This record gives sequence, C-alpha cells and structure tokens, in this order.
Amino acid sequence: MDNLNVHTNQSVIEAIELVSAKVLFLPTYSPELNPIEMLWSKLKAFLRKLKPKTRKDLDAAVSTFIASLQQKDLLGYFLETEARTVLI
Repeated sequence: MDNLNVHTNQSVIEAIELVSAKVLFLPTYSPELNPIEMLWSKLKAFLRKLKPKTRKDLDAAVSTFIASLQQKDLLGYFLETEARTVLI
C-alpha cells in the first residue's frame, strides 16, 4: 500500500492481517509500484481523448471507461507492478 494516512490507520492494518495478508508499504514517491496509478493514467488518457465539457459528460465518460475495464487488464496492472518490484 502507499502511505496515505487512511492506509496506515491501525484498524486498516488489523483488518488486513485478520485475513492472514501481509502489510507492505511502498517507498515514498514510487507510483510505478502502485497498480492504481496505472489505472489512473489510463483513465486520464481516456478523458483527454474524449474532452468532456460538462459534469454530465464527465460522468458518462468515466462510466464508459469503467464498463470497458476487463479483468485481464486489471490483473496486468498488478503483474506489471510485481515485475517492476523484482527489478528494483
């Protein structure tokens, strides 16, 4: 996880550990290791291409983007991040 305040909250850490997952924090300023950053990058590129002019257009564009997401693409963000982690 990144070091966002809400992620470092003890109750969040306990919830993660409760399901036997290991809590790992990313180094500061390492967006290349955070899968969500890749998704945000794709969303921003999508919005730049469509250039929504109103809030309604923006909402529709974001909904279209979300509907276009496929599980294999999302998994790819994690696998790419994992590969970058190994290289570091």
